Amino acid sequence: MSHSAPEEALIGARMSSRARSRNADVYIWWSTESTMIGCFNTQAIQPRMTVGTTLRWLKCLTAKWSHTKLFMQRADLLHVGLFAYCPNPPVDGQDLPDNLILEPGYYMCFCRGDDELMNTALILDPIPIWPIWSFGQSISNIEKMTPEERLQRPLAVEIYEDYNHSKHPPTEFHHGQGPLMCIFTGMTAVPMNDVQHEWIIPPTFYRFLVAGNAPGRMALTSEEGLSEKVFHKPTNVFIVSQTVYSLWINNVIGIDIHDNYRVCIFDSSLTANIPLPTHLKAQDAEPCKAYLHEHFLHTLTVRLVCSGPNTEYPRYQQYDFLTAVGIDGEPEDPCEEDDPEIDWDSPAWKTAIGQEFQRLHFERIIVPCD
Repeated sequence: MSHSAPEEALIGARMSSRARSRNADVYIWWSTESTMIGCFNTQAIQPRMTVGTTLRWLKCLTAKWSHTKLFMQRADLLHVGLFAYCPNPPVDGQDLPDNLILEPGYYMCFCRGDDELMNTALILDPIPIWPIWSFGQSISNIEKMTPEERLQRPLAVEIYEDYNHSKHPPTEFHHGQGPLMCIFTGMTAVPMNDVQHEWIIPPTFYRFLVAGNAPGRMALTSEEGLSEKVFHKPTNVFIVSQTVYSLWINNVIGIDIHDNYRVCIFDSSLTANIPLPTHLKAQDAEPCKAYLHEHFLHTLTVRLVCSGPNTEYPRYQQYDFLTAVGIDGEPEDPCEEDDPEIDWDSPAWKTAIGQEFQRLHFERIIVPCD
C-alpha cells in the first residue's frame, strides 16, 4: 500500500469534528501546549475578524485572561503525536497588529513579560474548549433521544420539559406600548405574531451555560449563584421577529456589548436575506445588556472556541487500532514500514487514527501556514 495519505485526509487529521462542521480555515493554538483554542471560517463571521477582536473575545471568556496582555503570531504546526500538534513560530515571527484582518492559516496565541510565567497556569484553567451546543441544538438533541436514552439522562429531559412549560415570557414581563417592533430589524408584527416578546436566554437554559469563569458575570449572579430565578426577570426579555429569534436561539448571531452593541454574525450563509443592523440602538440594548452579554459568551463557545482532534480519539481507540494492524507497542512508539508483522491491508489504515498514524510515523512533516 502507499503510505502517503491523500491531502483531504491530512487536513482532516489535524481538525476536530467541530472545526470540520464550521469549515474552519483559521486555527488558533496556545503557544506552550499542543492545544487548539479556537477556529472559524473567515467568510462565515461578519464583520471580518481582526487580531484585536479575536484576542478580546478569547479574553472575555475567562477571568484568568481578563487582565493579561495577549499577542498573536502566524505559525506553522509541528506534528508531535497522534492528533497532537504544537505551534512552531517562524524564526522571524512578528507580533500581528490588532487591526490586521485574519486570513486563512495557523496562528499562535501567547503572553510575555510579567505574564509569561502564567502560560502554564492559564492553560490549566482554559476557556471551555470541548464541544458546546447552541441552545437550539441542545433542545433538538433532547427531542431526538430514544426512550432508553431519556431514561439514562433524566436531567436533560427535566430541562426540556421545563423549557416547554416556560418557552415564552409571562405577560407581566411584556413591555412597550403600541405595535411590537423587532429590536433588530425594526419590523412590526406582520404577519400577525411574527414579532413577539421572547426570552433573551430562556431561564431553564442557565444549566447549559458554560462560560462560568467569565469576567463580569457577577452581574447575573445571586446568593445562590447562577440559577433559573436570575434569568426569570423582565430585563431578560426583548421584542424580536421569529425569523431573527431562530438565529438567536441557535447562536448564529450575538451582540458584542463592548463594541457599541455590534451585531455579530457567526454564519453569514444563514443571514443573507435578513436586514440585520450593524449595531443595536443603545436605548434598546442597555436595559438588557447583562443578558445580551451572557448570550454572547455562550455564542463564542459554540462558534469560536474549539479543541483539537486529540480530545476526540481516546487511548482505547488507539490501542484497538494497533491491535487491528498487528503493531505491538504504544501509539507513540516508532515503527518501521518494512515490519513484517504489520498488516498493511487492514481497513484500519483508512480510519482517522490509521491516517494520523501514517503521518506521524512515516512523514514527520511540519504543516506549513497558508
